[in-house]
Amino acid sequence: MTEERKLVTVLFADIVGSTALGASHDPEVVRRTLSRAFGEVRQVLETHGGTVEKFIGDAVMAVFGIPQTHDDDADRAVRAAFALRDRIAARNADGRFALELRIGVNSGQVVTGDVGETLVTGEAVNAGARLQAAAAPNEILVGALTRQLTQGAVHYGATREIEAKGIGRLSVWPATALASALPAQHRGIAGLWAPLIGRDDELRLLVDSHRKLATEQRAALVTIYGSAGVGKSRLVAEFVEAIGPDRVRRGRCLPYGEGITFWPVVEILRADTLITALDSHEDATRKLRSAVLATFAAPSEDAEAVARRISVLAGTASREDVLPDVPAETMQQELRWGLRRYLERRAATQPLTLVFDDIHWAEAALLDLIEDLAEWSRAPLFLLCMARPDLRELRAGWGGGLMNSSTIRLEPLTADESARLIAELLAIDALPDDLRQQVITRSEGNPLYVEEFLRMLLDGGHLAKRDGRFVAAVSLETFVVPATLQGLIGARLDTTPPAVKHALQRAAVVGKVFWPEAI
Repeated sequence: MTEERKLVTVLFADIVGSTALGASHDPEVVRRTLSRAFGEVRQVLETHGGTVEKFIGDAVMAVFGIPQTHDDDADRAVRAAFALRDRIAARNADGRFALELRIGVNSGQVVTGDVGETLVTGEAVNAGARLQAAAAPNEILVGALTRQLTQGAVHYGATREIEAKGIGRLSVWPATALASALPAQHRGIAGLWAPLIGRDDELRLLVDSHRKLATEQRAALVTIYGSAGVGKSRLVAEFVEAIGPDRVRRGRCLPYGEGITFWPVVEILRADTLITALDSHEDATRKLRSAVLATFAAPSEDAEAVARRISVLAGTASREDVLPDVPAETMQQELRWGLRRYLERRAATQPLTLVFDDIHWAEAALLDLIEDLAEWSRAPLFLLCMARPDLRELRAGWGGGLMNSSTIRLEPLTADESARLIAELLAIDALPDDLRQQVITRSEGNPLYVEEFLRMLLDGGHLAKRDGRFVAAVSLETFVVPATLQGLIGARLDTTPPAVKHALQRAAVVGKVFWPEAI
């Protein structure tokens, strides 16, 4: 058996109220109710990419990161926790039962075995169970590393301390809501913010392409390729600031979940029609219909047809209700037509920019829709897509054959650019040369890696400021990869062929330079 250490996130959930059910309802009814509830729990966990490790009485344990690591396993786990709570609440809506969940989510290093043997062990697992036990009914408690890995994506309440049997005192945080947007960055050590470095040419190309579009009645498709952390989102943020955000709509592809095929389009349409998460279904339906019809000069059959198709895409109506006569085999074509007509009207007077994030996770239907917009739209639509190089493997001909399609490839920063980035992030130039060089070498030109290595040094007290200079408190040779980067690296490793992964694991024992006989 080959054991492996991995950074994972574990989720423990316990159904509260089952004992009371047994006292007031027929045992067979209770058994069926709990069986269905556990079936839905499993579905939610697996939909979010979790592996159900085991059911223990009224509790379930799931692991995110096994058998395959993802760079957002902690985020998936916390989102799954909210989805579980919502699903159980929906079951209670008929008033027959009153089930609640206590949920604990914790991240950390575990030891796991071969493929097919999902049993994981380690303190991270034990701590996760303690978090679940300490949670109040309908509460989601997370550990310190989970909170760190999901900062900006989740809102948390005030920290509190619990006494965990066999572990000691733990700091925990209640997850209160999922964030709708990332927080603004701030300059200096606290926020580790820096101006855009090494991307001036790419930014100029984007701005020039957008400016040209204003004089042409056509769409343009630009795809930015780059590995995780290389700066795609930052480049797009600078571009949006340069052109102004008023005419920019953004949607992100999700790698997991239900109803995700056109999720970026849903986000774009809801933002464009001012639908918020607090709107009821009726209000959302009214807002979307009013906004769509307002883009046409007068009521018409064309306007009604577009409104019906847009409502299906935005999720405010089902195709069975508003498009009952459209055959299933032509539904995608009809939806693309409706979206194209609506966006052409919205861009009739000035360019409209649509940003599609993480399209390497997109399903074929969404990629077809984007290419359809690029090829057939007769209005200044600026379609800006971000993708990792994986997209080339999934869709080798992406954008091919379109005269209005172009690509931007973001390369790693040079050593000089990385040095500038370090100076800006620390808001000081007085960093020892040897310390700076070690960060540059380890980050290999990846801006995210630079930021996270520095954050780890500062948070861990390994980098201290003395007499206006930063100095290393310990040798960098002893540092491990920051937890915020382990998911990115682990995800890449887990997608390599088993023989290649095994060779990399053995080579890692030797070091960056190794010889064939060692592996």
